[in-house]
Amino acid sequence: MDKSAVGVAGALEDGTYVSDSAPAIDDLLFDLRQPPFTFDDFRSFMVREMAEENIDYWQATEAFRQTFGKVRAPKIVRLAKNMNAEGTVRGIIDEYVSPNAPREINLPYEMRNQIVQNQTGVNVTVFDESQEEVKKLMEVNSYSRFLAVSSKQNITESQSVFRKKVGYVFFFLSVAYAAGIIALEEAGILKTYFLRVLDFIFLFIATSYFLSGKKKV
Repeated sequence: MDKSAVGVAGALEDGTYVSDSAPAIDDLLFDLRQPPFTFDDFRSFMVREMAEENIDYWQATEAFRQTFGKVRAPKIVRLAKNMNAEGTVRGIIDEYVSPNAPREINLPYEMRNQIVQNQTGVNVTVFDESQEEVKKLMEVNSYSRFLAVSSKQNITESQSVFRKKVGYVFFFLSVAYAAGIIALEEAGILKTYFLRVLDFIFLFIATSYFLSGKKKV
């Protein structure tokens, strides 16, 4: 996970959830999947959409929630040890929530105002509602597009691997076939060179599949 947001550090709990089905948005946010459905994959997509402040805000508030609220989550996300609750709240508000903040996120006026007014003292639930709001915003605007792009990329990468494997199979088949033909000719069993044409066919197929598998998608 990205470590830049308010000194976040991450570590997996025991076990890693992996499924062949389409990942839920929480799977992406808690980094529970393998590529191309990891947190970093999703964040890179958000960067391309120029909306990375949303996922960074979610990550920063989740780190705050887990560090000071002692909540349980699929993946442990903690703030750096030298961070304190009140200073962290002010930092998140100054960066993401305050009007004209450098990375201002899109929040309803009343929700934004309530957070700004509660920045003094330690309220561990101060970001809960806005974090859920931002997650819903990502789910509606970016999540489905990310799944479509990543699923297509995953399929084409699988096809690429398959084509290279087929290329290897035909290459070794052509080598074995050529060795067999030569052995039969030297033994006097085979008197014609016609069957050697098949070896060139195997080699051509091997080369075609292997090169097509190396094309970038």
